[in-house]
Amino acid sequence: MYLVFIGVLCENGPLFCPDCACSLEEETMMRKLSTGLLLWIAFISGVTSCKSAPPAEELVEVAPPVEEQEEEPMTPVPEEPQEPMAVAPQEVSRAEYVVKNEDTLSQIAKKFYGSRIRGYYFPIIMACSEGVVTHPDRIRPGMKLVIPNFDEFMADPDHVRRGLEAFAQVERIYRSEGKMKLAEFMNKLGEKIGKTDPRDMPR
Repeated sequence: MYLVFIGVLCENGPLFCPDCACSLEEETMMRKLSTGLLLWIAFISGVTSCKSAPPAEELVEVAPPVEEQEEEPMTPVPEEPQEPMAVAPQEVSRAEYVVKNEDTLSQIAKKFYGSRIRGYYFPIIMACSEGVVTHPDRIRPGMKLVIPNFDEFMADPDHVRRGLEAFAQVERIYRSEGKMKLAEFMNKLGEKIGKTDPRDMPR
């Protein structure tokens, strides 16, 4: 912005002096012209400044960043546990015997197993002769019995389980008939099955 000063000068000093030929009226007019000119120059300078002002920056609206959603890991579907395949009981050596007159199960067991105490394990004969003997004291001539090998029978868990069921059946029969001593005796023998090493079973 430029300022221009206009005034009347004389030889003796600035502006006005009484010795100069310039009149007061002329001096006043010159002052007014100076003021108007200064205002005009200021106005022009202001317009120029406004025109030369740099353009305002355009505001660009920026979209907020989109958050990426993490994909949840797929939960694996647990596989259904496969049922274990049923394993057939291990075959044991066996013999067949046809009941004769005056035979008892304990006598038959003693004959095949070699001792009196093993003769009381006759319930295992009932277990292997399924559906043939339903009562230990009621066998008839002509019945065909299956006699399992004692040691092999006692060494196989599946056969031992069947033996325990047969002992429990005989115990219930004796209890129902009031033969409590026989029932208790069969109960004690049955407890040894599966808990005693086959090699330590009575002979």
